[in-house]
Amino acid sequence: MTKPVETVEAAWRQLDPSPEKFRQAFFAPGVSVATIRLSWQQKRQLQDSVIAGIIGDETFDLDDFLYLAEHCCLDSWAGVGDRNGRWDDAGEILYAEAVKAGNESACRSIEKWKDRPAILYEGARMYVGRLFFRLGEELRCTSINTAKRFVVSVLIERSLRPSKPQQRRINWSEFELVDPQPPS
Repeated sequence: MTKPVETVEAAWRQLDPSPEKFRQAFFAPGVSVATIRLSWQQKRQLQDSVIAGIIGDETFDLDDFLYLAEHCCLDSWAGVGDRNGRWDDAGEILYAEAVKAGNESACRSIEKWKDRPAILYEGARMYVGRLFFRLGEELRCTSINTAKRFVVSVLIERSLRPSKPQQRRINWSEFELVDPQPPS
C-alpha cells in the first residue's frame, strides 16, 4: 500500500463509517446512502487528503484508486464540489488536480479506476474544465463521454455580452488515446 492510500485510509477510519453499511446502502433496495451520515465537510476532508498526495507528487500504484473505491467507498465522496462550487462525477476533480500537478502515476491510477484512456490533445491530458484552442477557437472541455467516445466543449466568448455558449462536439478520433496501463 502506498503512502497516499495509507493517509486516506487513516482519514476514512477516523470517520468510522462501516464499509458494509455503505455497500448495503448502495445495493439494498430502500436503503438510503444518507444513513451513512457523512457531511460534505467530512467528504471534503477525504478528498483533500487525496489531493494533498497528488499535488505533493506522491507516487500512486496503478490499482490505488481501485483499492480506495473498494475499501473506502471512493465513488461516494470523490465527486464533492471543488473550491469554485462546481460538481463533477466521482473523480474528475481528482483527475484535473493530477493532470495540473503533472502526477503521472495518479493520472494512470485514476484512468484505470474510471476505465478510461488518457485523452491527449497537443500532448496534454484532457479533463473537464481544461481550456484549449482548436481551429482558432478558445474552448473549455465541459464533459467527456467515454461510452459514445466524444468530448463536449463550449466556445469561450470574450465579449461583454456573450451570447448563449455554443457547444462543440469533438470526436475522439481528433485526440490521441493512451491506455492507462503502463508500458511493460
